[in-house]
Amino acid sequence: MEAINVHKLIKTKLALFRKTSSKSNTAKKAIRVLNNNYPNRTFKENHATFIYIFLFYCWYCQCLTYHRLLPTTNRSRNCKITHVRAAQKERGIQNGIRIYCYKHYGEYDLVIVGAGTAGFILATRLSEIAKISILLLEAGGEENDLNQILAMWPYYLFSDFNWGYFSTPQKRSCLGMNNSECVIYRGKLIRGGSSIYGAMYVRGNCKDYDNWAALGNREWSCKDVLPYFKKSENSQVDGDEGYHGIGGFWNIEYSLPESPLWHTFNNGSLETNLPFIDYNGRSQIGVSKLQSNIKRGRRQSFGTAFLNNARKRSNLKVVTKALVTKITIDRRSKRATGVEFVTGNKKIRVRARKEVIVSAGAINTPQLLMLSGIGPRNHLRDMKIPLVAYLPVGKNLIEHPVVSLQVRSNYIAPNTSMEESVEQYLNGLGPLIKGANIERLSFFHTRNNSKEGPAIKLVMAAPPAVDSPLFQRTQNFNKTISQAYEKLLQPKTDIECNFEKNSKKYLKCFIRNFGTSGYHGASGNTNAPTAMVAEKGADIIKSEL
Repeated sequence: MEAINVHKLIKTKLALFRKTSSKSNTAKKAIRVLNNNYPNRTFKENHATFIYIFLFYCWYCQCLTYHRLLPTTNRSRNCKITHVRAAQKERGIQNGIRIYCYKHYGEYDLVIVGAGTAGFILATRLSEIAKISILLLEAGGEENDLNQILAMWPYYLFSDFNWGYFSTPQKRSCLGMNNSECVIYRGKLIRGGSSIYGAMYVRGNCKDYDNWAALGNREWSCKDVLPYFKKSENSQVDGDEGYHGIGGFWNIEYSLPESPLWHTFNNGSLETNLPFIDYNGRSQIGVSKLQSNIKRGRRQSFGTAFLNNARKRSNLKVVTKALVTKITIDRRSKRATGVEFVTGNKKIRVRARKEVIVSAGAINTPQLLMLSGIGPRNHLRDMKIPLVAYLPVGKNLIEHPVVSLQVRSNYIAPNTSMEESVEQYLNGLGPLIKGANIERLSFFHTRNNSKEGPAIKLVMAAPPAVDSPLFQRTQNFNKTISQAYEKLLQPKTDIECNFEKNSKKYLKCFIRNFGTSGYHGASGNTNAPTAMVAEKGADIIKSEL
């Protein structure tokens, strides 16, 4: 059988189809060309060849039709074409085809997802290398002046500054909340959670970091990470020598003036043999003033501290209201090549020449990884997401449990008018500079963990009005339970927890009903440790660029 030059036949066939609109004449001419060019082949063989070429042409025409439907500026790999069902055709989607077009945002050396504490530190430190171009993407918007007032934090929680997450219904905690769901507050703005929380500066216990090193993470012991805590700090506290930094971007100071109640809190702690300490210093077992991320009484989030320096650099671009929906990954090399994000109802792709860094927080980071095909196999299959890499993403997520125990005293707090409070705030003083009214805290062991780090953190704060709508919303209390909570403060009252007052059974019941999330996504305060990890991570990345 004579060999056929398929490429020549295809070109001939396409040329014939373009010259005539008559399908029957075109078919006859195509077969005639085959007979003339290949006289040694039978008519049947040439007819079969025509059928193959005709099918190829049909495919070619379909591709051409798709191409012509695309906007001229997006005729490339930036558009994804999928078929549409008949029901969707009726809604006006042309030709049964849905076309997803992505605007290409160019290329950067590094793409950082999330402009919270970690994201802004990474962007600031890495953009110190002038030849490295960086794109920083943030799903939320900009901070405003109200974010600087610490006492306003409950109001941020019901704004666009918060993602508005809730847990699944719980069986052993948050039973007094609506649907037994714990609130999970997460910052959705430039500076992230450091812009909406209580600004408590708590590094954690040295034994936690030594345990990291013992697990095989060399150079992550307490001694190794201390320089990175100090690197960010401009400390104004009276702390242990050698444990605090001066000249960094992030200001640390005490809230003033001090409440008369702190003496009572201190004396009570001393009666239990707890010494007065710097809890970010040599020892964490004891009682201390609260160290806050404030500057002259105003919140100084990491964004505020680092922003003015980083954004002036030409090699750093910051895009707000840009929700990243996927990390693009090369399936062969398993290398992240960029991201896809949505902003202003536009789908955009950007390419990363070197690295994609995900710093979207304890909830959104694992979510984004799973949306990109990295995570538990069964869960991704249920969500119909193609598996790229099987990893137990999100498996180790824990929360910092909190329960509020209110104690009555004969002390009456002064009633400060709003006008007086604002005047004090402008001078860096007063109740408006205290996040959640916290002034003192102590750390102590329980009976069975004296050789480990502290098991309990006790915080002294002026209590909110438990029957107020604001308190009910911030804690997600249902109205009946919040009324019961108020009655629990009265002597000789047993509501919901029908056990002997202050017995173990009573306290366990109380914790199950009123215990909730500490909004930290870990076993303690996370803002300072996150800053440390970002500072150290930036140095590691710099060494590899």
